[in-house]
Amino acid sequence: MKKIFIDCGANNGCSLRMFSKAFEDYQDFSAYSFECSDEFYAKLVPTGDGIGFKEFFPFKKAVWISEGKKRYNG
Repeated sequence: MKKIFIDCGANNGCSLRMFSKAFEDYQDFSAYSFECSDEFYAKLVPTGDGIGFKEFFPFKKAVWISEGKKRYNG
């Protein structure tokens, strides 16, 4: 079974760091992180790359409950 960590609103990668400290087997996980802010995404990518997940997939997108466009004031 594939182990997956999905981070919706990843900010600067703080939840990735917390996850890696909370779970000894974090290196067995593939991490999918979503962050739409340019400022935070720029910090997220190096943080996620440096932690050591099995796979790290950053997305410069927001997560919402339906398709379409939303105004983001970030």
